[in-house]
Amino acid sequence: MAEKWQNHHNCQDFCVINVDYGIGSSFVINHQIYRGSLYGSGQIGHTIIDPDGSQCDCGRYGCLETIASLSALKKMARKVRKVYVRNTQEQNSSATPTTEWLITHYHQRNEEVRSMVNKAARAIGLSLYNFLNILNINQIYLYGRSCGFGKEWLQLIQEQTGFNPFDQTDTVFINATNISFGQLSRQQQVMGIAYLYVEQALKEMND
Repeated sequence: MAEKWQNHHNCQDFCVINVDYGIGSSFVINHQIYRGSLYGSGQIGHTIIDPDGSQCDCGRYGCLETIASLSALKKMARKVRKVYVRNTQEQNSSATPTTEWLITHYHQRNEEVRSMVNKAARAIGLSLYNFLNILNINQIYLYGRSCGFGKEWLQLIQEQTGFNPFDQTDTVFINATNISFGQLSRQQQVMGIAYLYVEQALKEMND
């Protein structure tokens, strides 16, 4: 809602993806939020990436969230942090890494952390590639604390979606997909909640 009402550069169709503790998304199609008949659209975090992967909270195996969410990355990075703590004599080696720890060590080029995070970015990009082929929404904004991994993380996501399966020679499709970090402030994002009530009120008036 915040992107719809406060970003005047938007096309009529776009997608907002939040990559944080979990991974969720929302679609605006023909200027309207698409919620689905059961209000369950946008569950991109539960697209299956690896059928033989870890069990997800939803009960299935290998969902995107088990690979690319911050909660999954923290679990995977716990062993890495234990080794790091032993080598640096840092305190509290048994604690699960924080988001700040992950982001800091990613930028400090800790190879094990970078390998996990980069694999996560490619998994997100693969999910977006499939999503783009189905809905053909080519404007995507990324939000969430994972955006702290920065431009290299974003580029890995973009690389997975830079291929058009229908016509590789058609120049119309070159750079047609725009995946970027969302620019709305936290205050503007919270304002989106207010627009929910505004739209509902307007709908009731028109009815």
